[in-house]
Amino acid sequence: MFKLNETKFLNANEIYFLLFPIAILLRSAALNGYIILGAIFFIFNIKKNKKIFSLLPVKILSIFIIYLILISFNAENISQALKSSISQIRFLLFMLFIVFLDIRKDRFPLIFFFFSILIYFIILDTLWQYFFAVDFFGIAADPVTNPNRLSGPFGKELIVGSYIAYFSIPIIAFYFSRIKNTTTSENVYYISFAIFSFIAILLSGERISLLIFLSSICILLFIYLDKIKLIAILVSLVMTIIFAYNYNQGVKNRFNNFRDDVVNFKNSNHGKLFSSAYIVWKKNYLIGTGLKNYRLVCNSLYNDNFIDKFTNTKIVCSTHPHNVYFEVLAETGIIGLSFFLTFVVLSVILFLKNKKTIKNELSPLYYSSLIILFISYIWPIKSAGSFFSTYSASYFWFYYGILLMCIKNSNPEKI
Repeated sequence: MFKLNETKFLNANEIYFLLFPIAILLRSAALNGYIILGAIFFIFNIKKNKKIFSLLPVKILSIFIIYLILISFNAENISQALKSSISQIRFLLFMLFIVFLDIRKDRFPLIFFFFSILIYFIILDTLWQYFFAVDFFGIAADPVTNPNRLSGPFGKELIVGSYIAYFSIPIIAFYFSRIKNTTTSENVYYISFAIFSFIAILLSGERISLLIFLSSICILLFIYLDKIKLIAILVSLVMTIIFAYNYNQGVKNRFNNFRDDVVNFKNSNHGKLFSSAYIVWKKNYLIGTGLKNYRLVCNSLYNDNFIDKFTNTKIVCSTHPHNVYFEVLAETGIIGLSFFLTFVVLSVILFLKNKKTIKNELSPLYYSSLIILFISYIWPIKSAGSFFSTYSASYFWFYYGILLMCIKNSNPEKI
């Protein structure tokens, strides 16, 4: 697919960019090391890049992090809240480092191809686990504790669907953007990649990841393809889902459970967790409980046999409320939520205002990053992992940094 001279001389910035999905795959220690390394490099170049702090979203984000640190001293577990709040600084610096990565436009095809090879391997590993109960590394699915779910190489963590979705979307966007100029071998490779991505996410049992993937593909199809191809692909996706629902019991069970949760939201686990976050927030309207303290306050209420009036049952708790906005509300209060919403609104305005000025070679990366952030994080009516955790936050700030990087490379005077 690539000539020999096109594969030479990746610079350090491009190699760092390529290592992100590998860092996530290796999990906490490697991922934290990767993020901290980027943060340190940005600090060394902060004087040269200080103009970035003039952007309103970056200003608000910086104030929000300072606010998180200050309210930690009012938390039930001060050390836990303070540690988590201070650790958010590394995400800010990591994101700013991504903005200033020097990635040459003629290297994007190679970078996307390398990304696709890694994700293809994870896809095949997950499908192998589906058919043979263990993946390539001997990691078994867990039919007892988590029936109808796959984990691929992530062991007990059921995140393989989100991993495939978050990285396959930019790759598919890249393919759509240049579909008129691709060779037959490239068409076969990327079409099969998209199909197997969809199947692996579907079989993983991660319903939100499937919705994110399908919604993103629909938007990308609308942006890059004509109506006939759009309709044909959408019909194929719908037919595949119908087939899987009728002939795969695991998929059928997950879809039925999802339907039941939506219809009977009040008594669903997510409904109960959202309600518990609201109850915890009422303990301190203004500044919340502090980061990582929702679980402590909620567990305290649970131990006191607190009855949730919304569900008329004993309060239900977890490590986090499984919704970004309820998590921010419960742990940072109405003041913190105001900062966060201001950051979100200003960011959306900035990204939408600049989308027409993005260079063609950057458009697939820009649109896919914007779609991932909006559907996965900003859209309020969905469940989500903890926004302040390493795994979830790393995706958000990586793609947020990419959006600013695209703006900077297309309009250098703005950043």
